[in-house]
Amino acid sequence: MAGPWSAEWRRVDGRGTDRVLLETAFRGRRIRGELTGPPEEGSGRVRYEIALDAAWRTRRVRVERLGAGLSQPLRLRSDGAGSWLRDGSRAPELAGCTDVDLEASPSTNLLPIRRLALPVGGVAEVLAAWVRLPQLSVEPLRQRYTRLGPRSYRYESLGSGFTADLDVDEVGLVVRYPGFWERAPGAPPNP
Repeated sequence: MAGPWSAEWRRVDGRGTDRVLLETAFRGRRIRGELTGPPEEGSGRVRYEIALDAAWRTRRVRVERLGAGLSQPLRLRSDGAGSWLRDGSRAPELAGCTDVDLEASPSTNLLPIRRLALPVGGVAEVLAAWVRLPQLSVEPLRQRYTRLGPRSYRYESLGSGFTADLDVDEVGLVVRYPGFWERAPGAPPNP
């Protein structure tokens, strides 16, 4: 995978964006993004960076709410095998998590899609460290991915029963997240 790739999504209600840059980094990849949402939902602006190893396993995460008087950034570290640190302290509640999932961002669906490399018809369950916004809390979230076609996946949150059929591009970045996100015109990933 060469790159870098960039993408921008817009919320279908017109009240937010997510801009992301995916690039090759030393011994892996890095995702940098900025998410905006309606202030009354508490999301405002959030900046994030996710470091991945060569196998697309989440290794480091930094999430920061932007604005005056807001909380300290959230920092997560993973050994790639399911052990996590939160802000330098052990996080046993995240044991077994393989990916990070930022609430309200379509960018992190890329992580299990690339890491699992499912064949069409393939199904896999994952446990993700789910970062809730705006509070920056983190909890484990069981998820299932089913590859429906060459560029489509079904995402299921096994705890809530939420399901969405995602269209993705050749890299695995979401193009359409029905009811929530659409790729902005003129902002496709770089080929």
